Amino acid sequence: MIFLALWAIALALALTHVSIARLWPYPLERATIFLLYQMTVALGVVGFLAFAGHVLRPAEIAARRQDPETAELEARRRFRYGVHGGQL
Repeated sequence: MIFLALWAIALALALTHVSIARLWPYPLERATIFLLYQMTVALGVVGFLAFAGHVLRPAEIAARRQDPETAELEARRRFRYGVHGGQL
């Protein structure tokens, strides 16, 4: 549902841009504006949403990926003891 809303927002912004710049008689420029707005919103905002989901809800993401519960603990141990196993 969020992707449909983002698509509609990008479409509205592109329509506004084309109207303000008076690009209706020029189909190539008009198509370029529409595609650039779709790419910007689709890749930029959706990529940010995916990043924010991983950062703000790591437990749910780990559960979906079926990570073991001790993955964070093991990562901390590896960081503390280093590659060779000696304590830093």
